[in-house]
Amino acid sequence: MSDNLISGSLITKGSPGQGSWATVPWIGLFDTTMSVSAAKRFDIVYLFSPDMKYVYLSLNQGWTFFKEAYGKNAENNISKVSKYWQNTLANRTDRMTVAPIDLTSSLLKKNDMVLGYELSNILSIRYDKDNLPSNAQLLTDLKYMLFCLNEIKSELINEKDIGQSIAYILSLNLSSLFLKKNSIQQIAQKYPKSRFMKRI
Repeated sequence: MSDNLISGSLITKGSPGQGSWATVPWIGLFDTTMSVSAAKRFDIVYLFSPDMKYVYLSLNQGWTFFKEAYGKNAENNISKVSKYWQNTLANRTDRMTVAPIDLTSSLLKKNDMVLGYELSNILSIRYDKDNLPSNAQLLTDLKYMLFCLNEIKSELINEKDIGQSIAYILSLNLSSLFLKKNSIQQIAQKYPKSRFMKRI
């Protein structure tokens, strides 16, 4: 991986499984300044399909946080947060899609962790094993996905408390808002009665 892409607060981790092979091996890029919790953050991850025929480059978020914080409403809430970012990220490219990713259709038994990866996806690019793009294109895709991650980071109310920004997004009536090119801060100004705390 290019050194000029991975620097500063970014770290990389990967997992083929612990004790046994993972159903979906992954390689992730994490910004250590954005959250101290692995379950409560936004990140970029390469997710390999169970049959290893394709891999997704995914802008993802912490499904465990939503499941623990919102219970039965977790799926609806994570979908709403995804929709917010899908409509506001200015660095999104034509190669990125908001379509759902598919990691479970080839499984005989559904896996909660794998289902979580699907639900947590915001934007993705799919690469097929037999039709991989050039290394230059792979790096370009990663660079723009990093731009999107940094854009999310710049718009958070508090980098160390991502839950605060998530709660604020969930409080909005997104269907009635013109979201394009509006940050959380810009939208908040339209709702002066909303509880809102700026970063210091």
